[in-house]
Amino acid sequence: MAPMAQAAAAATCAAVSPSVSPTPLFRFGLLSDVQHADKDDGVSFHGTPRYYRYALQQLDRAVAAFQAADCSFCIHLGDLCDGHNSQMGECAATRLTHSEKALRSALAHFERFGKPTLHLLGNHCLYNHPREELNQRLGISDFQPDEVPHSYYSYQPVPGWRIIMLDGYDVSILGWPPGHPLREQAEQLLAEHNPNTDKNSSSGLEGVQRRFVKFGGGISAHQLTWLRGELAAAAAARQRVIVACHLVFYPGTAPNTCLLWNYEEVLQILQQHAGTVVGTLSGHSHSDHSALHKPSGIRHRVCKAVLETPPGSECYGIVEVFPDLVRINGVDTFASEEWPLPPLPAAPVRGRGVPADSRGSDARTAHDGIPAGLSAVKTAVEDPPPLLLGNCSSRDEYLPTDGPSTSALGNAYTTSSGEMPAASMSPQAVEDPPPLLLGNCSLGDDYLPTDGPSTSALGDAFTTSRG
Repeated sequence: MAPMAQAAAAATCAAVSPSVSPTPLFRFGLLSDVQHADKDDGVSFHGTPRYYRYALQQLDRAVAAFQAADCSFCIHLGDLCDGHNSQMGECAATRLTHSEKALRSALAHFERFGKPTLHLLGNHCLYNHPREELNQRLGISDFQPDEVPHSYYSYQPVPGWRIIMLDGYDVSILGWPPGHPLREQAEQLLAEHNPNTDKNSSSGLEGVQRRFVKFGGGISAHQLTWLRGELAAAAAARQRVIVACHLVFYPGTAPNTCLLWNYEEVLQILQQHAGTVVGTLSGHSHSDHSALHKPSGIRHRVCKAVLETPPGSECYGIVEVFPDLVRINGVDTFASEEWPLPPLPAAPVRGRGVPADSRGSDARTAHDGIPAGLSAVKTAVEDPPPLLLGNCSSRDEYLPTDGPSTSALGNAYTTSSGEMPAASMSPQAVEDPPPLLLGNCSLGDDYLPTDGPSTSALGDAFTTSRG
């Protein structure tokens, strides 16, 4: 392990407050959005530098730190290889496509870790490779040997804990061939909610409606049924749960274009299992942000991208899980935070609210008054909750408001004084959230391949993901 990485990991693990228990139940590594490509450094639409080649060195240091900290597994939150690879053709030296070369290079680093890596599918993954191939090569299919392969799964690292990995591109144009039912559902949603010819653009959309873009996606009815079953099984077994997805769960922790299409429906399911579900993890937006939903006690963390971490810096976390606390030990540019754990809820009475089959079915039935699948999206758009921002660019405009604001997520929020929050690398818990954001947010913009050339401010054949 590099001395710098070893020292950083040791210092970070020692710098936070102690748990009641001195020894963690387990540790795992955490990082997001490596987005490696064998190309020169570039910038995002808003000028944020991107280090495509150096991302592999960052990954190498992270893996070495995970080994030194005796992590039992690690999580990568999606976008392992950048979409530019798909536009670069064949590599003359290897006769491989750049997409294949990048994937092999990145996976080799995780193989050196020697322990399980839990991968998520991100939009950039699906620009480069078919979904079925990714399920195999990222090891996703290894966690679901007894069912038809999906890109969502769960993992139980130790007794009492469950990690649920969701596929945010289950309902999406990305990763499905023309005519596939889930792609057709996505096409219909975009046609209804995004009037732009270029569906990657959120131009003209406001608030949370900006999430309806081609590089986004949602959770299908089948996956929601499976999620309910997983959470019910966890509650019955008195397990704690962390839920991860490449796309973002919670308004205010990222630009609206990063939100799951049916984020409200997913949040309602998670909040029904408060105490069991302790937090969520996401990537995609490229910036560190954090929020707390007070009524449920669920923490929502969005993680900084490896891709945008400059040479000489590092960007990963070592997560320690105690009986009373989840501690994210951020290294260098990756923010640290702690999640105090509430008491476990009482075990559910057998036969009350526990689905008989955690695998679920495709039936679009209501569950506890919540429409299954994406059927709730239209209502969410017509009466959207307020946008509650964490740390944001000073270029964004804020609208001060007075008094409490109403939210479709449980009226759990109040506005702050109207002052603009300072930009910071540390995540900000939305206990007293800043006011409503108007205009475009500039957090971690992506360039996304389009079906045809698109003119951008940088003259590239890519369009920005932030409208």
